[in-house]
Amino acid sequence: GEFHLLSKREAIADILKNPKADPALKARLAKVLDARAYASQTLHLPDNRSYTLYADVGRPFVVWNVFAAPELSLQPVQQCFLMVGCLAYRGYFNPDNARTEAARLKTDGDEVFVAGIPAYSTLGWFDDPVINTMMRWSDEQLIASVFHELAHQQYYLNGDTAFDESFANFVGEEGLRQYLAARGGASDTEILRRQREQTFVKLVMDARDRLSDVYAANIPDDEKRTRKLAEFQRLRDEYARWQRYGGDLSVLLFDLDHFKKINVRFGHVVGDTVLRVMAQRVAEVVRVQDTFGRFGGEEFALLLPCTPLEDAMLVAEKIRCKIGDTAI
Repeated sequence: GEFHLLSKREAIADILKNPKADPALKARLAKVLDARAYASQTLHLPDNRSYTLYADVGRPFVVWNVFAAPELSLQPVQQCFLMVGCLAYRGYFNPDNARTEAARLKTDGDEVFVAGIPAYSTLGWFDDPVINTMMRWSDEQLIASVFHELAHQQYYLNGDTAFDESFANFVGEEGLRQYLAARGGASDTEILRRQREQTFVKLVMDARDRLSDVYAANIPDDEKRTRKLAEFQRLRDEYARWQRYGGDLSVLLFDLDHFKKINVRFGHVVGDTVLRVMAQRVAEVVRVQDTFGRFGGEEFALLLPCTPLEDAMLVAEKIRCKIGDTAI
């Protein structure tokens, strides 16, 4: 467990001096050392040997965490410990032990999830290393994780997992933003990662809010279960759309006022001309990735990938003004 991890540590400075060390690993660890110095000197995070060391534990995750909650609740089953208080999970160095605990919790009627975890903090009790399991991340995510784990050493409130993780997440992301700004700015890839992450978090939190309403409703448990399944299916569908488009998908449905009167008074030839001109005006507004088509009669649909509701409303207003200002 922890002893095995500690026994695998070696100083990153020694790895950088080793001509036989993997060049790609050395390049990434050099960036970690630079960020580690920035963490203490500029962000005023703990100045110790944590994350100036590296350890290869020879497995894909360093621990496996078991999360559980009652069937119709969002409140996690608390796991309490002497040194850190109560947590929303229990960690295991051996995945078989994690699965055994998960099976036990399931027999109690709880819903359970076992997650492989790439990193954790000993809260300053030991000098935590950068671990090979963390190297799957991008350079930016790796640096943010170092800031995150150091934040746990800086301040940790026993028994409040939600606060502790929120605080560390903020320090990690804000620290990364400041660090990248001091090093020339974030890459386009990092900017896109943040945008996608923000959209994904909103997707999950919206689903969480809807589930909270379901569980709090004054309805029979069987009805709650039915609505719960519907909400999870909705989340799956929205997640699939997010994976495809990388963000919100908005749909505009609109028609032309008084179009039937035009057909009656001037005939279908003129009506067709109005439709073509209208389509040209819409084409002046839409992007390459948007999909525009006739929905029926004088009704039309416009699909706007990666477009939140507020932006879709602006597009709708642009279209309305374009068509309204067109004389035929």
